[in-house]
Amino acid sequence: MFVNHCTACDQKMLIFPSQVTGMAQIDGVTAMTYTCWCGSEQLWHNGTTGGQSEVAAKPAAKTAANAA
Repeated sequence: MFVNHCTACDQKMLIFPSQVTGMAQIDGVTAMTYTCWCGSEQLWHNGTTGGQSEVAAKPAAKTAANAA
C-alpha cells in the first residue's frame, strides 16, 4: 500500500496492490499504472523529482487502417 495524489480527483488516496494494473522499469525509472478510487487510470513514476503521478495515457483504438 502507498498514499498517492490523484491528478483527476485532486485527492490523496491510499492505493492497494489490487488497484495496480501494471509495472515496469525503463532506463532506471520505475513506472506503475493504477486505478484510483475515483476510477481514473493513473501513472506513478520515480523520475528525477521523486515519485509523481499523472493521468495514464489510454492506448489508441485499433482502426481498420492500423489493424493490418
